[in-house]
Amino acid sequence: MPLKIRTLILIGAIFALPFIAGCLGSGGANPVGDTSLLQGNSTTTTAQASVLQSQVLASKYQPANAKKYTYADPPYQVLHRIKEGICQRRGSLKIKIFSASKADHIFITLAEMKVKPIDGKPQVIPIEAREVDLLNAADISDVLADAELTPGFYNHMEFKIQSARVVIGDVSSPLIVPSQKVHFSGKFEIKEGYTTELAIKFIHKLIKVRSFGKPKYIFIPIIKLSFSLVAKPVEVTDGDISGTISDFVTKAPLSGITAALDGTSFSTTTDVAGAFSFTKVPAGNYNLKLTNANYLDKTFTVTVEAGKVAEITAEMNLAVIQSPVSNTGWFSEDYPLADAHGTYGEVAMEAPVTIDFVSLAFVKAEFVFDCEYHNGGGGRLRGYFSSTQQVQIIQNMGGWWVGNNAILGLALGDFYAANPVPNHYAVDVTDYVKNNPSSAYFFAAENLSTADIRLLNVQLSIYYR
Repeated sequence: MPLKIRTLILIGAIFALPFIAGCLGSGGANPVGDTSLLQGNSTTTTAQASVLQSQVLASKYQPANAKKYTYADPPYQVLHRIKEGICQRRGSLKIKIFSASKADHIFITLAEMKVKPIDGKPQVIPIEAREVDLLNAADISDVLADAELTPGFYNHMEFKIQSARVVIGDVSSPLIVPSQKVHFSGKFEIKEGYTTELAIKFIHKLIKVRSFGKPKYIFIPIIKLSFSLVAKPVEVTDGDISGTISDFVTKAPLSGITAALDGTSFSTTTDVAGAFSFTKVPAGNYNLKLTNANYLDKTFTVTVEAGKVAEITAEMNLAVIQSPVSNTGWFSEDYPLADAHGTYGEVAMEAPVTIDFVSLAFVKAEFVFDCEYHNGGGGRLRGYFSSTQQVQIIQNMGGWWVGNNAILGLALGDFYAANPVPNHYAVDVTDYVKNNPSSAYFFAAENLSTADIRLLNVQLSIYYR
């Protein structure tokens, strides 16, 4: 392009700039539905009021992540507890003895028993003084059953003895046990509803001591433990489900939610506390489906265990989220009858959840409002739409946003205010919201008539189905 032509274009643009700025940025006051922001300052000029109010709005509607929730997949949790009235069998022991001892019997008279949990201090368990045969599984089982061990993991057990003897053939001889203790080393678990099959393996020595009369023996016990768990038969074959449903954003309990187990006749609705329950559900895995006309469907797997209650907590998302309803109040540049004097009226619409790039799976965003004219007949207005980020850009540039929406926001077109019945409009802003995710959106109405107009029932709705 020749230099002369470029110079002419540049000069023309410089002369046209004030005209463009006047078209977009003029219009006097910038009235909002909440006019209390500027009350108490009677000396504020029209232009100053515009700048001041736009700055207040821009700072007020910055993204507040600490108070927002991402519209993501809400959580759920399933826990199990034993049903009331069900007698859960406590853990018990079944003993197996493995020994290559030459002795037929090794009898010890017990004084006390001590066990050491893996997590915790050693516990002394008093037991009735009696003589038991270490090589007899039934005798050891009786001792451990009387001890009533607490469910948990153990890694050591010992018997303190008062006296001992050994029987080889038909001859009973005194038995000396160093330290007067018999130690059992190895890990084992006691668990409710299970039998612990405890395998006891003797790798001990019997040392014969010469003496006058009957022979004596020294017993050096080396005893190792191993175990396995075997589930005890349960007397019932069904369980219960108990659940509580709440709103993902507000955490308030949700009533009227339908809860159903797919493929069964189990179906109910939540009460005012958001609670529901099913009783006598056959044990197994089920898909629990939560539905409501106002919320997104939610389905997840629940395992029902015999004799137990599956306790569920779950949260659901609204199918439609909406900003609070707002109004502009009456406004006009030429014919002020009420509220405010200015060409523009603006409304802020704060969404109850942050519309971010993680949660853009909505199907529709719709902006609705009613337009009312002050006198009989009708008037015309022009609408613009902006997001929080765009308002902040303009505020950082030192201007107010209503006149600049045509540049940074979305021009919605012309609308008509009517009297006595306001005109109702619903505008699809899906693409704009998807491309400009924000915590709040703003609507600016430019009054193109001489008489006052106002916008009522202004609301932004975002549909997720």
